[in-house]
Amino acid sequence: MDKPAAISIETAQEETSAAFKRRFMLRMIIVLTGGMFLDGYILGIVGPVSGKMTADLAISPFWEGLIAAGALFGILIGSPLGGWAGDKYGRKPLFMMDMALFLLSSIMQLFVGAVQLFVDSPGQLFVVRLLMGIAIGAEYSVGWPLMSEFAPAGCVDGLWA
Repeated sequence: MDKPAAISIETAQEETSAAFKRRFMLRMIIVLTGGMFLDGYILGIVGPVSGKMTADLAISPFWEGLIAAGALFGILIGSPLGGWAGDKYGRKPLFMMDMALFLLSSIMQLFVGAVQLFVDSPGQLFVVRLLMGIAIGAEYSVGWPLMSEFAPAGCVDGLWA
């Protein structure tokens, strides 16, 4: 008589665990896909705004080029650095720090131009763009491997077999 009750409790726990894993994977896919969208936006938006940025901040062509390439330099630095740090300290803590760095540098970049709260020189804007690139590079080398660690064995292209 005790045996069927024990089996049903175990089955309920497995179903709850499977539902939790599905929700977790869905959230992870949404976060990583949203991150890729934001990364593309960050890398692509500098082209259309470069003319206005140069005029508003009185930037020389040298600084304009450095600011435009800052995120790409950051990716070059952040990808291997993120991979190494993810292996050494763990992917989850590094992913959380990476998102915090991305958020902080995005907020700092927000106040360029008319407000100039954080950034008031081309050099500082380059550093902010470089930090954003480092965060993007670390996300590339930490985010998707983190998801693959939690993906179930029967998961192919995000669908369970």
